[in-house]
Amino acid sequence: MMQLSHYPAAIAQAAQRANEIDSQLMAVQHQINRFEGNADRVAAFEIDLKNDAQRKARRFEV
Repeated sequence: MMQLSHYPAAIAQAAQRANEIDSQLMAVQHQINRFEGNADRVAAFEIDLKNDAQRKARRFEV
């Protein structure tokens, strides 16, 4: 069992790790947003696509 005097350091360490994980999640979300934006851009400017259903299908291919 951990002594009461060790709790502040353990809490600080857990908070630091939580912040690191949150930062990693934000980086992954940013990368996903970039991929989705690129897929949207590719689908939006393909002149062979006639409607939104075709664009949506193409977006998921990209």
